[in-house]
Amino acid sequence: MDIRTLPIGPMEAFVLSRVDGRSSTADISLQTGLPAEDVHAHLNRLAALGAVQYGEVRTMSEPARAIADAAKSPAATVLESSRSGMHPRVDPVIREAEPPAPVAYDPKELDEPADLPPERKRLILDTFYRLERVSHYELLKVPRNVDKKAVKSAYYEVVGTFHPDKYHGKQLGSFKPKLEKIFQRLTEAHDTLSRAKLREEYDRFLESQLATRELDAAADPSSALPEVDEIFREMEREARMAADAGQSSSPPPRSSSPPGAGSDRPAPTGSHPNEARPSGAPSSSPPVDRPAMTADERRRALARKLGAGGSMPPSSARPQEGPTAKEAAADALKRRYESHLNQARVDRLKRYMDAANDAIKLKNYVAATNALRIALSLAPEDPELQARFEAAEKQAAAGLADQYIEQAKYEERRNEFGAAAALYERAIRGRPSAQLHERTAHCLLEGRGDPKSASEHARKAVEMSPNETSYRITLARVYARAGMENSAIGELERARTLDPSDDTIKDWIRRVKRGEV
Repeated sequence: MDIRTLPIGPMEAFVLSRVDGRSSTADISLQTGLPAEDVHAHLNRLAALGAVQYGEVRTMSEPARAIADAAKSPAATVLESSRSGMHPRVDPVIREAEPPAPVAYDPKELDEPADLPPERKRLILDTFYRLERVSHYELLKVPRNVDKKAVKSAYYEVVGTFHPDKYHGKQLGSFKPKLEKIFQRLTEAHDTLSRAKLREEYDRFLESQLATRELDAAADPSSALPEVDEIFREMEREARMAADAGQSSSPPPRSSSPPGAGSDRPAPTGSHPNEARPSGAPSSSPPVDRPAMTADERRRALARKLGAGGSMPPSSARPQEGPTAKEAAADALKRRYESHLNQARVDRLKRYMDAANDAIKLKNYVAATNALRIALSLAPEDPELQARFEAAEKQAAAGLADQYIEQAKYEERRNEFGAAAALYERAIRGRPSAQLHERTAHCLLEGRGDPKSASEHARKAVEMSPNETSYRITLARVYARAGMENSAIGELERARTLDPSDDTIKDWIRRVKRGEV
């Protein structure tokens, strides 16, 4: 197939470029430097699109085997083939061991007194601190094509470890609320994946997450730091090599003075300055590896020979001598290095600008955003480049606004108001509207988020749609929550003027006056 027609982003294209018919999942993770879980996610999507398919089980490569040995895990686990069941399988035929992930909690939490063995404490903490990053499928350790019966079996197998009733009567400390949160999430995963409609909705949510993941990474200023650091290291290596090569190809600098002139070191004996002395002949000259004396050192040595009564003109009264040959060589080397470094920067800047232009022609604004962010790190003071980056970022967000809105609505239905507000804000970057501003303010209000941000979004919604009474009600609630009762009532009165028949406005006025908001 023509991969240019695939609805994929730059990271999926990057992973796809490393698929060669021989490399395993772990090999591709090593080659790309991406976390194994990201490689799995990209390959799953590529497999779903028909861009890749998995072959036969094979032995692991040496680097992948080294990872498995270091992790003390089995080298490979054979999964069911796509031909063995009713549903197509998008997981790889072989899943290789991954290096242990760094812990996401303070190890001191393991030292908290509790009636739990260390292994159980570690399991609870590991599970709790990754709840926000794993899907229902990953939490229950089941594949995406699992049926309802298998979901139930997996749930009962996992939940037995985390059910709070299992630890009745034990002193658990802070582990108790963690167990309750894990149990709640496990139950949500079971209920969602066991019901066809909820599961279909959740799968759409996961797909939209995958579609926006690359833009979320591009929007993070720190996301490009590893690549930028490597670019600068590569530039410096090239500049050093080029400067050193230029030095080695240049003839050694010659002194303009004849041998011995202006120096305490006599010229070698013989009819020619370079004529060798007979073997064993005494020499009055210092060893050849003795460093040359500086002008000041020569003056001081001559003053000592003249005796205490002798005097030499101060250094400032004598004409200043030019740099030594060594200093001149070092200065020339530095200039060559800086010249090559600047040229390397110009070359890479052009490379990433060309990549951004190509991506924009294909309307792949996520890839353009990634390329322009790196270009901007090479020319941070370029205002035109900064404007192009912001425009590409806005266009990328606009193209993915529907996915952000769908994710936000899903999180809002789950009463995850903080996550919903963040997603609505991302949608606003690409497609600002009064409705999205109001939804953001509402979620911040319900989730007890930043009151200043809630107020800004609510006011923006009213400014954009001043005749929408529901937006004024939201703004009034924000004011009331902030203790600004008069402002809240004033906003509600304006809403009642717009729609006198709306009894909910009268109810909100009474609630604000009673302090029930």
